[in-house]
Amino acid sequence: RSSDLQFCPYEDVLGIGHGEGFTSMLVPGAGEANFDAMECNPFQSKKQRQEWEVKALLEKVQPDLITLDPNKLGEVDFLTMKQKHQEKVERLGFDPMAKEKFEPKHKKKGRSSTGNLLKRKKKVAHEEQRDVIRKTVQERQEKEALRKQSEESATSGKRSTLDRFKK
Repeated sequence: RSSDLQFCPYEDVLGIGHGEGFTSMLVPGAGEANFDAMECNPFQSKKQRQEWEVKALLEKVQPDLITLDPNKLGEVDFLTMKQKHQEKVERLGFDPMAKEKFEPKHKKKGRSSTGNLLKRKKKVAHEEQRDVIRKTVQERQEKEALRKQSEESATSGKRSTLDRFKK
């Protein structure tokens, strides 16, 4: 007595489940010899599968939503970005973008004395100030280089023998 029948897709094999176990039978001509590769391709590659998924998703979307406005392509909507950030803060109950207060880890063998903890805290606290100072120094150097270039281009026409001693 058979309980279940199932064809293997695109093959000539019929599986039959019965009381004594399972039997597979060959049924010549049962499989579809000429399958449509555009519909359902059992031998598709990874790239073909990905292309088919994209095509299926694009068919679901209305055509007027697919078109892109080239002027809007590179813009960022700051209002919705701020709004999303506020919603996230409300949902979580805290601001994940806010900077947390630095709490140094406890070290062993006497390295976590009060003085050493304070030194580590100060080092981290002054790191931001160092970054700001580095940026301002770099900007000053760039301005100075531009100024020197403009002076050199202005004085390049008339040079004297004493110009080589200038710094």
